[in-house]
Amino acid sequence: MLCYKSRVIQHSTIYNKDIIYVAPALISDQGYEIITVGCFDKIPLLKVVNVLEKKLNGELISIQQRKLNSISVMKIHPELTNKQKHAMQLAIKNGYYRSPRKIDLKQLAKLAGLSFSTFQVHLRKAEEKLMPYFFEQ
Repeated sequence: MLCYKSRVIQHSTIYNKDIIYVAPALISDQGYEIITVGCFDKIPLLKVVNVLEKKLNGELISIQQRKLNSISVMKIHPELTNKQKHAMQLAIKNGYYRSPRKIDLKQLAKLAGLSFSTFQVHLRKAEEKLMPYFFEQ
C-alpha cells in the first residue's frame, strides 16, 4: 500500500489497471492531494511513485505491506439528467425501493407534480443508466 501527497494542480489522470484506490483522495488544509493506493505487486506501485515524483513533484509518505479490510472502487458513474436524478431521489427517499414498497409510482408522480407516465419514464431512464453500472454485462 502506498500513501502519497502532492500539491493539487490541474493534471491528467494517472491510470494503471493494477492499482486499487484504497480510499478516496483527500485534500489537506495545506493544499496537498493525498492518495492511498494498493496493488497485489510492488512493481506497479513503484512505477506510480516514479510518475508522480517526476510529473507532480510529490512526496512519498509511506509504503507498507498490510492486509486490507475494505477498498474504495473509483469508477465514473453514469450521468443522469436533473429530472432523472429528482425521480430517483424521490423514489429512494419515499421507500419505493424498500421491500415491501412504501409507495407506488402513482403516488411518486403526484409528489413530483408530474403525470404518471412522465414520472415513470424519468425513473425508468435513470434505472436504465444505473443498473449496467452496478451489474456489468
